[in-house]
Amino acid sequence: MPVAALTSTPSLALRSTQAVLAPPVKVVRMVNGLTKSVTVQPPAAPKGAGASAQGTAAALTFNMGFVGYDHKATFAAAELNPADQDMSTVTIKAHLIKGFRYTAASSYLYAYQSKGSAPAASLSLKGPSDTKATALSLKSGTFTAKETGDHTFTWSVAKGGKFTGAFDATIQGTEPPLPKTTGSTSLDAMLQRDVAWWHAQGTTPSVGSTQVMPGVWALSPGSARQQLSYSFTTASQAPTAILKNDFPSIGKDKQFAEMDTNQKAAARAALAYISSVTNLNFTEATDGSGNIQLGTYDMSARAGGAYGLDGISNLPASYPLTDKVYTFLNARPSGYVGDSTAGTVGWSEIWHELGHALGLKHPGNYDASGSAATGPFLPSATDNQQYSLMSYKSNAYTEGVNNLSYMLYDVAALQYLYGVNAAGSTAAGDVAGAGGQFSFSDSTSVLSTLYSATGRDTIDLAGLSKGSTVNLNAGTFSSINMLSADSKAVRQYSGNKNVALAYGSKINKVSLGTAVAADTVVLNGAFKQGAFNDINNLQSCDRIALSKSLFGSLTAKNIDLGTSGTARSKDSRIVVNQSTGDIYYDADGSGSRCAAVKIAAYRAVAGAAVSSNTFAFVA
Repeated sequence: MPVAALTSTPSLALRSTQAVLAPPVKVVRMVNGLTKSVTVQPPAAPKGAGASAQGTAAALTFNMGFVGYDHKATFAAAELNPADQDMSTVTIKAHLIKGFRYTAASSYLYAYQSKGSAPAASLSLKGPSDTKATALSLKSGTFTAKETGDHTFTWSVAKGGKFTGAFDATIQGTEPPLPKTTGSTSLDAMLQRDVAWWHAQGTTPSVGSTQVMPGVWALSPGSARQQLSYSFTTASQAPTAILKNDFPSIGKDKQFAEMDTNQKAAARAALAYISSVTNLNFTEATDGSGNIQLGTYDMSARAGGAYGLDGISNLPASYPLTDKVYTFLNARPSGYVGDSTAGTVGWSEIWHELGHALGLKHPGNYDASGSAATGPFLPSATDNQQYSLMSYKSNAYTEGVNNLSYMLYDVAALQYLYGVNAAGSTAAGDVAGAGGQFSFSDSTSVLSTLYSATGRDTIDLAGLSKGSTVNLNAGTFSSINMLSADSKAVRQYSGNKNVALAYGSKINKVSLGTAVAADTVVLNGAFKQGAFNDINNLQSCDRIALSKSLFGSLTAKNIDLGTSGTARSKDSRIVVNQSTGDIYYDADGSGSRCAAVKIAAYRAVAGAAVSSNTFAFVA
């Protein structure tokens, strides 16, 4: 029987079957926008005419929460599309916080028929007030939330693709750091920056309206915490794991011990000082639960510590889950440290470490551990303990003396972070409605910063045997009980430029010494706010200094000595009423354009004579 000729044309039935068979399916695994794998699945079963039903995932939400200071959530589904619908988009909502820097990370599968090219995947974001979505990079997915509220994330695959299988996504936000600059390069050098200050979770720091120093305004209320606690940790409360893992060691016993009485007194004095100049208040937690954990351990080289290390502290936000920092001193200090009473290295060391605990850094490129320091840094002229207790360096004015308090830049940096105490004072005896005294000892060297926001406190030079120059202008240095003339060439303590007046201070009163030595008072601009400087115990040898910046260029001919407050000539600028002790400034002398304004009052000791020689003229 003849064999029928073979043909390449399929039968109608075969052609019909081929028309409904789907081609193989490729499944792509994507991780953060990168293709990690592509697998091929067998052809799907015949579907006949038409397409599969369109589908979307049920309403999905990231349940955002805080992990330490990070704001994050993860969404995970083992099978996002169990019904195998044509699901080309996945939409998930998240409640985000303005100012936080977020990153979207994702891992998912999508499928498409192999005869076509792989459809593109994409990610978009729509904020609460946005009218349209903005594209985000699948690789980085990083953005800053412009407002607080529900944001919509949408993952999409182009036409021909559909999500299938597992889908995982994480949104993680880091809180906004401190502003890039304080407005002062000097203060920028004092701050550890980033997130190293005490603040609540979810805080977005912003600049407020309270001036700290020229060009610098403190962070706005709410940008930092105003209440912290501290504890003197006992040996039984020693944070063993923290000590072992996070502090310098070669694994030997650290011999943890509680601070002694003098060390505790120094710590309390430092915290009280900080409360006087800022809006940060401290309470002692005797149960050991304090935010600032204070103690000592053996940091000597033989115990595995760093040679020369007198103390160590970590920074705010180092342990956000426990809300603590750890501030430790060397339990076996070298002899030069002293007993931690005021005026010793031990005293200033405790204040130094507590500065770190509140967010201050070293202002120079150095660290006792030998690790790299974080810039920016102060120039050599101000990187010293005259300007900052946080500095390792001395200069001609600080040689042979230890800091009794935080210094000019330290105070300003702390006020920038934690606000300016508008009713505060570091004077002894300053209480509501009553002025305090800034007093000094004739036998004690001093290196400190005074602060008074009230104008009611007095700098008291009583009992000092040497002369002093008191500058009542905020942000300047005074020379209290000068042992010798000012000379930068001599690197030993001389009592020159040893007391700073913090920025923003209002100290208008001074009581001069009554020893033979002459004192000088440099007047400030209190008269511009309706106040005046008050000088007590003025002697014939004392001087009242008038600055060019406040009163213009003056000479002896501009001093008008009389018995009234009225200028008697066109050259009269400083009018002295010798009957009352009142001193006036008249910008145009006997002219009618400007009225005389009271700038100071003095009370002279018996027999003292006030003349034009009483006045000195400074820049």
